[in-house]
Amino acid sequence: MRTMLTYLIDFLVWFNNVITSLQLHLNRVLEKILFLGGLSFPVLVILAVVCAACIGLLFYQLLIQSES
Repeated sequence: MRTMLTYLIDFLVWFNNVITSLQLHLNRVLEKILFLGGLSFPVLVILAVVCAACIGLLFYQLLIQSES
């Protein structure tokens, strides 16, 4: 039986693979597209990871509440 944490880890691994693939194949184009309002690519990756972590925490809280 898979827990919510394993789904979160699988999502983060998948997200990491997508970002890595995009970096390898579309490096210059991606940098131009993702340069939004002075935010560089590493800043956007950090923001995406923080958002994914927040979503994971939300799912974790919902899981705890549903078990109670």
